[in-house]
Formats: sequence, C-alpha cells, structure tokens
Amino acid sequence: MKKDNLFIFVLLSIFFIFKVNAWEEKDFEIFDAHDAIIKLKGPEATFYNVLEVEPNVSLDALNKAYRKISLKLHPDKTTDKKDRELFTQINIIIEILRDSNSRKRYDYFLKVGVPKWRGTGYYYSRYKPSIRFAGIAIIVGICVMQILLSWTNYYTKLYRIN
Repeated sequence: MKKDNLFIFVLLSIFFIFKVNAWEEKDFEIFDAHDAIIKLKGPEATFYNVLEVEPNVSLDALNKAYRKISLKLHPDKTTDKKDRELFTQINIIIEILRDSNSRKRYDYFLKVGVPKWRGTGYYYSRYKPSIRFAGIAIIVGICVMQILLSWTNYYTKLYRIN
C-alpha cells in the first residue's frame, strides 16, 4: 500500500512541477507589447531603445525619458496614426518597466529570447533537442514503463495468490 501512495505522490509532484512552469498573465502582456513594438519599430526594437534609455536605468531617469517621448508622440501633438499607436504602446511599456517584478521578467525574456506567437500560443522557436537528449529521454521513458509494468505484474500475482 505504501508503494501506491508513493506512486500517487510522484505523479502529483510531476503535475505541480509542470504547473509552476506556466507563463503568467503579466508575461503575456509583455509578449504582446514586445510583438507590437517589433511591428512598429523593427526586429531589433526593445522597450529600452524605444524609450532611448539603457537597460539598467533608474526609475527617475525612466520617467524622465517617458515624459520626453510622450511630449513628441502625444495624440494632441501629432496626427500620424503610427505615432498614435506607438504612444499607446509606450504607455504599456512604461507600466511594465515601472513595476520591478515585470521589469525583471522582461529583462529575463530579453536575455533568453522572447517567445513568438504561433497561432495557439507563444512558443520558443530556437530550441531543437539533440540526438543525445532524445535518446536519453527515450531510455528514461522505457525504464519508467518497465518499472510500472513490474509493479503491475507484482500486484497482479499477489492478488491471484490471495
């Protein structure tokens, strides 16, 4: 009976490990804003170079840069539709960068790569498993299945004996 409890515990642990790795709502907001900036400013655009600041900028300098750019792009000052869209995105960007947790998340995604929208969700396009990794994963999977079948056979034989 203890093995059954252990097996259930392991399955639940695996479930919660994968549950923790999911993206949060704030991450999706970052991805959407990044995609919009890429469309407006080109493939090399980041939140920081749109605001014309360095990535390690202080909050005061960030707010100063935002005020400077918002004076140029404010809808009352310009009639260009692209500038209005950029102003809207800059408002979203500044909210992300003002929040320290969101800024850390954005810096992380900037370092490892921002996932791209693929119709049903955001996916990284750069990961390709090697033959070695695939082989090890298959061997581990076969070993786990063999252990599960051994447990099943053991409990079946134990049931028949009783």
